[in-house]
Amino acid sequence: SHVIASPLTRALSTAVIALGVGRKITLLPEARELGWPLGGPDSMGTATGAGIPQRMLECLCAVDAEYCKPPFSQEAMAECIDVSAAEEQWWTNFRESKQDMQTRLSRLLQKARLASASNSGASIIVCHSVLIRRVFIEFASPELLASKPDLLSQLRKGKLENCGVVRVVLNEDGLIDDAALVFGTKLV
Repeated sequence: SHVIASPLTRALSTAVIALGVGRKITLLPEARELGWPLGGPDSMGTATGAGIPQRMLECLCAVDAEYCKPPFSQEAMAECIDVSAAEEQWWTNFRESKQDMQTRLSRLLQKARLASASNSGASIIVCHSVLIRRVFIEFASPELLASKPDLLSQLRKGKLENCGVVRVVLNEDGLIDDAALVFGTKLV
């Protein structure tokens, strides 16, 4: 499987803790929290490039000293986290337009679909609850609406609990044809 994560600290921390050190993680700015309709600190970064995993590791160490020991090291993070798409400032300092948000989310889903197709596996996207809700508002297919209207309604109005997982199937047009809450995930 191919792992994509938001460059924001909390999403990258979740990816590293949940999936382990040594798993290749690609940071994509498209996976950051929404800056639409309101922009705010939840959608803005503070680090770029190699500074992103360094900041993430510092934050984890501040919470639990276990993250200050091997296998959690700057060297290990540099080997497993691809920061190439986040070398420059990858966030905006202002509210993004609805069109910019839709374009960004479409690019994220297309990159995930292409990555899945190229490695014959699934893509895992570790991102943020408001972004996930918006993906279901903007990119649910008519098939999903017809087959799971109650779940789709819940995904469009609620938010996944922290570390929650929703499995989706994307069609060739980048729309979500199927979705399911997995691993006991609940909406809050």
